[in-house]
Amino acid sequence: SSVHEVYDQARVELAELAAKASARTVEILSRPDTEAEECVFNPLPQPVHFQHGSGTDLLPPLSASKLGDLKSLTLPQVEVSPGRLSNGRVAASFDALGRILSLSIDGVPVPFTGPAGGLFLHPDRPHAYEAWDIDRHTLSLAVEELRTTDMALGDGEIVFTKPLGKKSRVSIRYHLGPSDSTLRIQYDLDWQERHALLKVSFPTAFLGRDARFGAPFGSVKRPQWPGLPTAEAMWEVPASRWAFVADDSESEGFFAVSQSKFGFSAREGCLGVSLVRSARITREDRGANAGPHPETIRRTLSPNEVSDIGNHTIDLAVGRFHAEMPRAEQPAALAESLFQKPVAFKGRPGNCGFLGLEGGGSLQPVWAVPDGAQSWTLRLHETLGRSGSVRVKLAEGWNIHQVNLSGQQSAYQPVQGVVRFSAYQIVSLQISKKY
Repeated sequence: SSVHEVYDQARVELAELAAKASARTVEILSRPDTEAEECVFNPLPQPVHFQHGSGTDLLPPLSASKLGDLKSLTLPQVEVSPGRLSNGRVAASFDALGRILSLSIDGVPVPFTGPAGGLFLHPDRPHAYEAWDIDRHTLSLAVEELRTTDMALGDGEIVFTKPLGKKSRVSIRYHLGPSDSTLRIQYDLDWQERHALLKVSFPTAFLGRDARFGAPFGSVKRPQWPGLPTAEAMWEVPASRWAFVADDSESEGFFAVSQSKFGFSAREGCLGVSLVRSARITREDRGANAGPHPETIRRTLSPNEVSDIGNHTIDLAVGRFHAEMPRAEQPAALAESLFQKPVAFKGRPGNCGFLGLEGGGSLQPVWAVPDGAQSWTLRLHETLGRSGSVRVKLAEGWNIHQVNLSGQQSAYQPVQGVVRFSAYQIVSLQISKKY
């Protein structure tokens, strides 16, 4: 929604920051001595599966593990055949157009009400504020891309390639790893459309009154049934990379997780994710429509009048939500762990004293910050509007205090392993070495 010069500068700066951060991480972890060994570091405050060679192991949170010590869990091989993928937990079938016909997880099918994963093109010409708004009529004028596809099989994946719109093309890559509890989807997209919005749609029979959308400090609920003016105004929801539709009790549902997409919709059981849109870039009105910012006073002009033109790689994952699912398989956790790779380095194994959590599955460990040489703070967010308790597992020689958002201890007595939490609470725990 900014002038294009902002993105020209920001892309370069962010790439430089990411490269510096990655190099600095390896530099700090590495040890140039004879005792250094090949290790891998999990930078997340939750356990993640790590595939190395033909094996898979579970890496503890915020810890470095020696590659030679990994146990390589024995998991079923991923079965790939024309129109079908399965890894023992997740099984999916597809039609000739690259849509999902069925999806079951741990033997329980997702109740789709039609082919899922269809790509829909929407005419996108907002009445005003083009770079900001998506008008209601835009979503009601969708046209599904139904042209035939080319299908190819790979290692743990099926790839469908097809034309899209007037000038675009997309490859839809469905992938399963041996330990995956979700179906992963990657779109390699050459996007050349003007004034169009591209969404992927998953129609289900989950007709609860509200859908739930990820937020920076938990989640929010928005109505998925039209009717009242407030509900009618929520046809597109800005969400923090995940959303699900469910029954009213939220005991069963279907979720989608995105690496870097933040526009979602939910209507009558149909969950949608906005992939790209080509609205006019701010201040790119040209010629007679240039208004108060003519081309002559611009630093540069964008090669395209509309946004998102070019090549994109977009990663999603979809799966079954249920009330008792493990913490690490909930969408709020998967939004981090699915797309964050462990860091390889040559040094020594170690941990920060935190070994994980037991119980309280809706309380998600989100970030960690050092307080000094001997202590650090772990912050957790309650994500599903529940209350309960969680047991914190620590390594020998460490203790824990609950602190407020300023890092001050509310009581001097250490937490005796169990922390209580309430709906949407932000919990801060100070973990430190015993003296």
